[in-house]
Amino acid sequence: MQKFCEIKTRNDLADFLKIPRKNLTYVLYAEKVENLYRVFEIPKKNGGVRVICAPQDRLAKIQRSLAAALWEYQKLIWENKNIQPNISHAFQKEKSIITNAKIQEDKHMTAKECITGRRSIRQYTDQPVSHELLAQIVETASYAPSWKHTQIVRYIAVEGEKKAKLAACTSSFPGNGKIMENAPMVVAVTVIKGRSGFERDGSFTTARGDAWQMFDAGVASEAFCLAAYEQGLGTVIMGIFDQQEAADLLEIPENQDLIALIPIGYPAEAPVAPKRKPVTDLLSYQQ
Repeated sequence: MQKFCEIKTRNDLADFLKIPRKNLTYVLYAEKVENLYRVFEIPKKNGGVRVICAPQDRLAKIQRSLAAALWEYQKLIWENKNIQPNISHAFQKEKSIITNAKIQEDKHMTAKECITGRRSIRQYTDQPVSHELLAQIVETASYAPSWKHTQIVRYIAVEGEKKAKLAACTSSFPGNGKIMENAPMVVAVTVIKGRSGFERDGSFTTARGDAWQMFDAGVASEAFCLAAYEQGLGTVIMGIFDQQEAADLLEIPENQDLIALIPIGYPAEAPVAPKRKPVTDLLSYQQ
């Protein structure tokens, strides 16, 4: 076994880590979890004690071998892709909390990194999205431009039982329902009608009529998704669902339209970016 990515079975893993196969099998399937750790206490400087659960030697040996193998494989990936890592680190040789803090201090995501790094995420972990973090994301998204600064976009965070009912409002495209079921939260995007693209007397400002409200909703939704990505969250914008059924479930006011649904959560996948069209296809000049 030469490459970590070639491991397919438990025996492959044991051979790769240079651990007797029977030892790995025993730890994984025979040994009780409570017997794999020793528990002890150490005093805190400010009083009280800290409870420590440390692995027994038989488990610690496997963990050390696995950690070393993963670290070597990570370095190989960086080398092959010519990546200079600037991620947080812990317990690395010649590294300390000072060098780790320095990375955090100097680390700022550029607009290009945010736009090109963000992906549509359809699989999520079980970790919930805190309401405080969501409020920060919406605050950032509120800076998205809008028609005459009308700021018509509103966000409804849906969780728990109502999220499960909302996921059922996808008979036209059941795949979207499965994604919503998997996400810890779904954000419904609505717009206030009769403002974007309208004059004060209610008439249309341009020949596009009320189409400008969709433009504003799109700009705000993208700003929301980018702000979420900056915070380590994944999103996907959904437009295919049973709109009236979902609007009734969410009790959308008469003066608003339900535009899109955005599942949000911590990603459980890392999709590869689809191929983009060359700039020569996208950009032209006129004089």
